[in-house]
Amino acid sequence: MSTIYTAAERTIYAVMQARLIDLLLKHDRSRFSQYYDQRAATANDDAALAVYRDLGVLFFLRDELFEHILPRIIRRLSFEAPRHTIIEEPPVSGRIDWERTLASTWDEYPDQPPLQLHTRQRRRDFATPENLLTVLTLLEYRADVGHLLQSEHLSASSDVLRHPLNEIVERCERELAFPQLAGLRPSAQRIREGHDGGAEALEDAVRQRLLPGSNSAYEDLLEWRARYRSLQLLDRQASQPSAVLGADPQRDNYLYQLWIFYELVDMLGERVVSLNTDRGAMRIEFTWGADAHACTYALQHDQRIPDMLPQWSSSGRLPGVRPDFYIYRLDPPRRRVADGQTLIWREPGLIWDAKYYREAESDRVPTTPLKRMLADLLLLGEPHGTLLFALLDSTSQAEQRRTGPHQRGRQQSERLVPLQPQTFAGGPKITASELRPSNASDSQQVHAILRDLLDSAHAALGTPVEPRCQGIFLDNLSASQQIALLERSGIDTANDISELLICPKAHIGPWRADLVSRTQHCLKDASVCHIIGSSQTKPLRPPRTADDLLKELDQIFKRESDLSDAEISAIAAQVEAVTRQFAELAGAYRHIEVYYNRLRDLGLDRTLDQLQKPQRESLALAVFLVEQLDSIGASDYSAPAIHISSVVEHEIKERFFACPQLEYPLDKHYKQTLGALANLYRYPKPNTARIEQFIQQHWYVDQPRRIAVEHFALEVIQPIADRRNQAAHTDTLSRQEYTELQRLIFQSSRLGDGALNLLLLGWTS
Repeated sequence: MSTIYTAAERTIYAVMQARLIDLLLKHDRSRFSQYYDQRAATANDDAALAVYRDLGVLFFLRDELFEHILPRIIRRLSFEAPRHTIIEEPPVSGRIDWERTLASTWDEYPDQPPLQLHTRQRRRDFATPENLLTVLTLLEYRADVGHLLQSEHLSASSDVLRHPLNEIVERCERELAFPQLAGLRPSAQRIREGHDGGAEALEDAVRQRLLPGSNSAYEDLLEWRARYRSLQLLDRQASQPSAVLGADPQRDNYLYQLWIFYELVDMLGERVVSLNTDRGAMRIEFTWGADAHACTYALQHDQRIPDMLPQWSSSGRLPGVRPDFYIYRLDPPRRRVADGQTLIWREPGLIWDAKYYREAESDRVPTTPLKRMLADLLLLGEPHGTLLFALLDSTSQAEQRRTGPHQRGRQQSERLVPLQPQTFAGGPKITASELRPSNASDSQQVHAILRDLLDSAHAALGTPVEPRCQGIFLDNLSASQQIALLERSGIDTANDISELLICPKAHIGPWRADLVSRTQHCLKDASVCHIIGSSQTKPLRPPRTADDLLKELDQIFKRESDLSDAEISAIAAQVEAVTRQFAELAGAYRHIEVYYNRLRDLGLDRTLDQLQKPQRESLALAVFLVEQLDSIGASDYSAPAIHISSVVEHEIKERFFACPQLEYPLDKHYKQTLGALANLYRYPKPNTARIEQFIQQHWYVDQPRRIAVEHFALEVIQPIADRRNQAAHTDTLSRQEYTELQRLIFQSSRLGDGALNLLLLGWTS
């Protein structure tokens, strides 16, 4: 039973084919013949599509004429060779007829040899109806292409089409320049103008002269001319079959996807970075976004997702995932483990599925493609998808075109260990949109929809997602509850239960959270920890006792011995944050004035009040930490050492590195460290003279002799930097080493006063 198509469906299918002809000839001529051939169907008589018919037929029949018919005609050109008798003087070009020659001269000159000879000759004449028809065909073909080049459609369309059309004109001229055909051009032109019975009479003459066993290329030429006149664009319904040019209606869904792909290429224009149209590897790389926020994207058609990470485990074989279109950023960094090989996380992408559904089937968003896309999103772990339909009922409400999970808040039951993709609040979201094919003259509306789709993709993918550690400790759970979670997750129960925590992964999706062990997984297991290789450290538990503080500090200190000054400063900031938490929980801030007085007793009576509040508190916390560490007999005093040395670094930044017009790297705030100041004099650079000149204008210390900036940097600041570097590593800092550092900063140095007093007392704004 044949399918009955509505008038709207038939029109849209013809329009899609017409526009695809235009796009293929602009961007991928080699694939034109793969999708368009001669078929049997009802011709579409829409006058608006006539120009596409001409364009398609011109290219569809081009190769057959130039590559198959004409070469065979040229190899075996038809000709006529009648016999003629002429009179020539020696030397002659033909065969001598001695009987006639002697008979004509014997009566007058019987005793003399003849001076004029009768000869028989055969001359080839190529002015046959077959060859005239060949020249006439080339002239007509050339004229039709010329008319199309001058048409309004081509002037409004892209100039890209002019190049292949001009190639046809040039090929016709080359064939007409063949010597045996060139002489027939005037006669063929007269026939084209209607003389001598016109083209129809010439075709009849050729048919009458065709004999079995003769050159069949002329017969093929007659068939070619018949198809050239009759081919039309393919319609959807074959109620009155006729010969037409078109694509397979059974592949309408794939043709719709091809149309979207090449319409994107046409719309992007100069934004296209690279284009691959090989079947099975169709891909566009392009830039999108405003100048300051432009990103490079890749859109691939009907291919496997690159670097796809398995989101689901199965003893059997999971279904393959090949979205119709997949868009992803090319420039964000890929997250890899230390060996540089194993991909542990990738930037999310966006899926488009294009469906050519019939009008009667799509009064709402069809459920079959909706379910398939939801399955693809869950298998891939992707957050966004868009369904594109050629025919979608315009009466559908906006709510029906956006599909997502219900927002149920606290009533939602969520698994925590370990979570696979789920459909709940924050899960995949699907949008449906109509994208109806249109002619080149109406393509602005289609391009506007495509731009909106790319804008939405850019908004979702344009900002790189940075994995952040957001670990949450389960201190409020009972021991039995923690053990139950451990058994459920498969984590080795031999580990310390207090190290158990939940690791949310907002960079993948709000639904993703894993149960991990800080000692077993954090910064070690790439399958669940995605901050490996970054400057971030393990999650820290707010310490409540001095013992807890030492445990948390041990999680911060790095094991490497080649940390940069910037990395050491980052560690120092983390140490200060943890110790401030400890001080707040222990109530140290309620008695902060007690520690201020002790600092004054330690030698800062003249300068403590010159410091800003955060720096004064940091020094006071150092005194508080020393008390706490002394109370438990600790062997490592790295934390208070980091506090007091970081205050010196802050004051150096606020004064010495306030020099204007610093060059790289000191123009970056995070590069302005204690070690950087000493390095200026170890390895003099342009910044050295500029900073020294600036310091001499604001800093003057004379005790008992004037202190040079170089001596201050190398003899005071460098030892402080060395002690802080030692504290930032796992090498312990003993009580005696801390006391020496405290004396160097608060009380006395080789240059006289302590570092803070030298720095603050000698500085004038």
